[in-house]
Amino acid sequence: MPLREIAAAAGQRNNSAVRYHFGSGTDSSSGGPAAAGDLEFAEPGRTIRYRYCKGVDIARGVPGRSSPGRWRTAGLPALVAGGGVAGALLLHFRDPHTPGSYGICPFYAVTGLWCPGCGGMRAVHNLTEGRVLDAVHSNVFVLPLLVTVVLWWGSWTVNRWRGSGGSAFPFTLRPRGQWMLAGVLVVFTVLRNTPWGTWLAPV
Repeated sequence: MPLREIAAAAGQRNNSAVRYHFGSGTDSSSGGPAAAGDLEFAEPGRTIRYRYCKGVDIARGVPGRSSPGRWRTAGLPALVAGGGVAGALLLHFRDPHTPGSYGICPFYAVTGLWCPGCGGMRAVHNLTEGRVLDAVHSNVFVLPLLVTVVLWWGSWTVNRWRGSGGSAFPFTLRPRGQWMLAGVLVVFTVLRNTPWGTWLAPV
């Protein structure tokens, strides 16, 4: 049976991803291209490779690389989550509202104006205390950004658990989107430093 037919049948039977390739030698009996190749099954948690040869009915198993188990694939998402929780705990117990607790914003130190990131740590601290409105007041972008990151982390974790990898970043912005985001940040920065935008200034 041709190797392609074997691969298709095996993939349907085992519900696994199948990869195969042919050898580049010649058949000693006919002088034609060798009807031999490697047949590889990628299943959740393991990879199995078989050697296929012309005229041989029995596939001989060849040791292949085993893909990491599900618990090992979940290690990186767990590490990222642990880092996020550690950062939130630090901001909760070391209050960024205390002057000098985390230094000072260079932009604010030079200009005396709030930058787009000012109030971000205060917003996280407020969220750890359940004060959502104060968090929005401190920096309106922090809450939607955190929600986006948490949703991405959940999707990333599930994809890695299933063995499908997943995106390395929550989203990508095309040039037009990048310009729009930059414009929103500029407007936000200007507005929060005016008498009409005091509700956007950090608290």
